[in-house]
This record gives sequence, structure tokens and C-alpha cells, in this order.
Amino acid sequence: MIRADRGAAGAPRLAWLLLLGLLLLAGALRFWSLWDWWLHPDEGIYFSTVITDLEKALATIAANVHPPLQYLLLRFLGLVSLDVAWLRLPAVLAGIALVPLAFLLAGGRGDWRAGLIAALLFAVAPGSLMLSQTMRPYTLHAACSLVALLAVARYLETPAAPRLALYAAAMGVALFLHYCTFVVLGGVACALGGLALLRRLDRRRALSLLLAQLPILAGAAYLYWTHIQQRLGSAYVRDHPRAEPLLDMFGSDPLHLLANLASAADYSLGRVAGVLVVAVLVPAGLVALARTGRWFLCLFSAGTILSAVAFSAAGHYPLGASRQSFYLTLCLIPPASHALAWLLRGRSRIGKILGAMTLLLLVAAALAEKTHGLDEDKRVELTIPIEEAQAMREFLLSEDSRRCLFVTDSSTYLLINALVVERDDGLAPLPLPQGGESAAADSTQLEEGKLLSGFQAGRNRFILANRWRMQASSYTTTTPRHLHQVLDSLEAYGFVLDGPRAEEIWLIQGGSPRTMLGVLPAANRKGAAVHGPLIGGTNFGAFRLCPAAYREYVRERQPAAPPPPGGE
Repeated sequence: MIRADRGAAGAPRLAWLLLLGLLLLAGALRFWSLWDWWLHPDEGIYFSTVITDLEKALATIAANVHPPLQYLLLRFLGLVSLDVAWLRLPAVLAGIALVPLAFLLAGGRGDWRAGLIAALLFAVAPGSLMLSQTMRPYTLHAACSLVALLAVARYLETPAAPRLALYAAAMGVALFLHYCTFVVLGGVACALGGLALLRRLDRRRALSLLLAQLPILAGAAYLYWTHIQQRLGSAYVRDHPRAEPLLDMFGSDPLHLLANLASAADYSLGRVAGVLVVAVLVPAGLVALARTGRWFLCLFSAGTILSAVAFSAAGHYPLGASRQSFYLTLCLIPPASHALAWLLRGRSRIGKILGAMTLLLLVAAALAEKTHGLDEDKRVELTIPIEEAQAMREFLLSEDSRRCLFVTDSSTYLLINALVVERDDGLAPLPLPQGGESAAADSTQLEEGKLLSGFQAGRNRFILANRWRMQASSYTTTTPRHLHQVLDSLEAYGFVLDGPRAEEIWLIQGGSPRTMLGVLPAANRKGAAVHGPLIGGTNFGAFRLCPAAYREYVRERQPAAPPPPGGE
């Protein structure tokens, strides 16, 4: 019989009061300044499916490599309001729901301390805070996955058809939210297979659980062939323009995989958490779970880690410090919380002190982390201040801007489009890129598949510069080599860059510190690359480029050519 997967039924009243406090804390952290910040560039892709007409939106969703449910949910919410905070509400509420769900899953009978620790870690986890404030599916996926795990854990204890149906429904929803569910399903398979090998799963329950997987597997097959096949795999990553940083999340070297696993923990739980959680707390927690008979949770946690490593080693799904690995909190936090609870309830005073200090270290490091809702410094990587978006909108719609040529990447263009149509003043949206990202619809294509694509909008000439295809790594964006390539590409398409007939070129970028806004101010101070004031701010702004001066700036910094052989 599988014991101790009964939730927190045996928890005292104090535990429930503490859980209520953690819920309030989680809500305060996630709603903090939610209305003060505008879109992240990646959110612009989701927002574009909300503001365009239904036929084009459905075509974009069908062509997108991601599962469709998040797009459809946002489209439905957009019928009520286009307010950014409103569209982020599902992610916020799901991030708050992770707290009680973690308490119920980790806090089996007699383990309410572990449940509270798990709830606390989810409440303050930097990755959870950040992803709770974006209109993306990661916290919603984690919440649905926790519901599915809780349902199957209860079913293993006491078989009941509603629990099995809840598992299938919740895991199915998670599957249509994000393709990392493939890895989570690998963990569930490892757990159920392990229970069968340990003779802790009778034939009737095993058959029922197998039948419950069939609709989930059917949905997985559908998504794989229609959406996900082109997204999963190192072959896709090798051909992807951002190959270099993405390929680092694949590999078969054990030390590299362990480092990536620690990096994933760092991303989700805080910078000090990686090695501590992966190398110490999780192994100790797995032992504690096994000793107390929490076999499903033990085997699921270990199985999901093995599944993540296997997918990465096989080149099918990345493992590392990115939002794509946030699902690993499902298998890292529960065993880590049991390890800490084991120390805190032990007889050794040294063990209690060690457990309390470790927990305080994790919480303090998480709260000190520069997260989406707590520290403005990290928002340069995340969202755009409202005042910067308003300044950019005035610039885009001013009469002066209509004589300018804008050079931008497709993500920033989607932000520009959202900025134009967000206010209810009768303005028509700009042409939306086809497929949600690359080419410009209802426009004159410059040359499909090349570095640039563009269209005419009124007297504005918009050029979408696919910056990821201009260099081996996105980390070189806005280096002299990158911007030089932009200029060369514009000239190749016949634009006049120098002389009295030169067109004004404004480089617009938003949402990332590695792009133009991080490099051009330094060049501007030297009077070499750009002139004119910065429009907008550090997160979303525009610079007017001076091509001749910039090329001189590049030439001055190039190493001198070596003298010819035999020359003096």
C-alpha cells in the first residue's frame, strides 16, 4: 500500500494559518507593480494574436510551433479587455495557486512541515515570480501539472474514477499549454514503472492508469506532428539563428548535464540554490521520501530529473537556465522540502540549526534575487515601463517620424504594433507578421528568407531586420559587426544612406539589454555611431543612425592590416 500521499489532512490549525499567510505573501509579490509595466517582446507575440482579426489570429496560432491553448485563452480574455495586466491574470493566479498545490502534494499525512516549506519556496521562487507576471503559459502549466500529480497520488492511495479523470484532464490541459509536458510525462512513466517493479501497484490500478494515459498520448501525438516536431530536437537548434546559446542546453557529457541541471535550479529558485538543491537537498529528500513510504513522489522526482537529462542528452529538449526548464520545480522543490523538514523535526540540535539556516538562506537569496516583481534593475530584461512605451508611441505617430526609416527586429515590431492599437483612438493596426514572427503581411516583401523584410505603412517605411540571422550568437547583437551588417543589407536593397538624399534611419529596439539600447549610448557619447537624443528609454527606445560616422567608427577599431611579405 502506498502511504502518506493523503495531502495535508493531518496538519494542525497553525499549519493552515501559516499556509494562508503564504498565500497572501505570494499574492502580494505577484500583484506588486503589475500595472506599472508594459509588454515584454515575447509577450508581443501573444498580444498580436489578441488584437488582430479572428481569421488571421487562428492562422497564426495554427502555424505557431507552440501548443495553441495559451493563445486561445488570451484571445478569449481579449474580448473583455486589452489591458496588459488583465491578460496576465491567468499567469498571476496560477503562480499563486502553486503555493497551496505544493502544500497538498508535499504535505502528506505527518509531513505538513514539508508541505509548508514547499509552499514557501514556491511563494518566493524568483522564477515563479517572474513568470507569474507575463502572459505566458509556464505557471499555468506548472499548476495544471501539480493538479494532475496530486490526483494520481490520491488515486494510488484510494482508487476513484473522478481522481483518475481529474488526472487525465489536468495533464491534457498541461500538454496543450506547453511541450515540456513530454518530459513530465516521462517522469510519471518512471514513477508508475518503478511502483510496478517494487510491487506497490496492483494490476487493477495499473491497468486503469494505463487507460488514463491513452487520451493524453493521443493529444501528444497530435501536437507532435502538427506543432512540436519542428521545435524539438538539436537539429532544429543547430539550424536556428540563435544556435550557440541554445546548443549549450544540450549534450551528453555527465558534468555538463549536471551543470545545466544546477543552472535550471538557479533560474527557478535563486542563484545560490543550484548546487545546494541538486547536489545535497534533492538526494537527501529522495531518501527521506522513500523512508516514509512516499514512493510515488520519490520516484516521480527522480524520474523527471532522469527524463530531463535523457531529453537533453538525446537533443530533444533543452535543459538549463531558462523558462523552458521551470517545470523542474515540480521535481526539485518537493524532495528538497522533505530534506529540510527531516532536519527540522529531527532530534539533533545541530541538524535543526542546519536545516533552519539552509531554509533561511534559500528564502533570503530568493527575495534578494533581482526578480520581475521586486527589483527594477532586472526589468531591463523583462518588461517595458509605461512611460517609455508612451514616449515611443508619440515618436512613432509624430509627423516627423513619417519621413524616417525604422529598422527593428520582429519581436520589437510586435511591441510597436501593440503600442499603436492599445489605445482606443481609432488607429488601425500595422500589418502583422505572418506566422506571428517573421515576414510582414499585407506588404511588399523585400526578399523572403533574407536578412531583412519590410513594408510601407503610410509614409513610414518599416524594415524588419532579422537580427538573429546576422550573427552566430544573439550575444553579439549590436556589436560593430552586427550593425555594419545592417547597413550593408540596407544598401544592398537600394536604400540611400549617405549624401544629401540619404534617408533617416532610426534603430528601434525594446526589452533586452543585449540589443541596441545597451551598446549605442556608449558609441553615441563618442559621437561616432548615432546622433540625436534617445527616444523612449533604456528598455524601449530609438536612435538615429549616422552611417558614414558609424563606418568610420568601425574602421578606427579594426586592427591594422599586416605589411605585405618582404615589404618595409
